[in-house]
Amino acid sequence: MNVAGFAFVNADMVVVNAIGGDLNAAQLAQFERDYGALFGAEFSIPVGEGVSVWVGGTYDSETGIFSPPPTPEVIEGASEIIG
Repeated sequence: MNVAGFAFVNADMVVVNAIGGDLNAAQLAQFERDYGALFGAEFSIPVGEGVSVWVGGTYDSETGIFSPPPTPEVIEGASEIIG
């Protein structure tokens, strides 16, 4: 697999950040520490060429498939200013 980047995933299997490019072991370890502290990332997943990853989407560890985040619900009607 040609690594195109890495996805950083939290304990709920939600992608909390992603980065493109090849990283050496020291660089990856630094990103894992930083993204763990900043975003709650538990681990990283190497992402191959042509694989789509969405921040806010999910990762299925059994199938290795990334899924997009849910589509937000649009509520029609009048707006109300609060405050």
